[in-house]
Amino acid sequence: MAPPANWEPFTNWPGLDANRWWAQGGVYNYQWNRFDPVYVYWDLSLFNAPGTELWTDYRIEARMKDSKESNFKRGLSGIWFRASAESSGAMDGESVGGYYLMMRPFSSDPALMDRLFLYRVPKDEPAFDVASVVDRYHYTPGIGRKKWYDVVIEVEGNHIEVWFGRPDEGEPMVKAIDWYDTFPAGAWNSGSVGFVTYATTARYDYIKVLPLP
Repeated sequence: MAPPANWEPFTNWPGLDANRWWAQGGVYNYQWNRFDPVYVYWDLSLFNAPGTELWTDYRIEARMKDSKESNFKRGLSGIWFRASAESSGAMDGESVGGYYLMMRPFSSDPALMDRLFLYRVPKDEPAFDVASVVDRYHYTPGIGRKKWYDVVIEVEGNHIEVWFGRPDEGEPMVKAIDWYDTFPAGAWNSGSVGFVTYATTARYDYIKVLPLP
């Protein structure tokens, strides 16, 4: 099964495979295989409709869950925003831009589990797998495996805000990230949206992009 219209998995790296992304029953899925002899950790899928590269300030509403195996203690799933991707043609992981908002359900390291991480792709090395953490948040109710979570991201200029929770399950949305990009190279100023995973299986129920209120 192929990804839905205008969704393009990033494949400019050995081992990346567009067939790992597919839509079924209104859900966009990513299946990671840690036993694949040519496996990778990071993987991306971009909404690449005409004009989306010009999107600047917007609000994202999405629902996602991490569906990793119960005995696997690593992996993150998340939303990619101010997103851009263009194959360099060299299978070198370039060129990718934007930010990743990632959730981590659990870990062998208590300092990393139940966290949200905001990653930034460096402008001087715009590769899909070199993003670094610029902010984080400990979600104290805990982030469960195979549970749906709502996320809201608002990006305006160099200001990024994130809300996270499970309001349908009695966990109200909390403000998790309130961060300004002040890196000398400048913020990522425009771009589309997408999904991002790291060493996990993920499910995405929906993603909406709206003008800021």
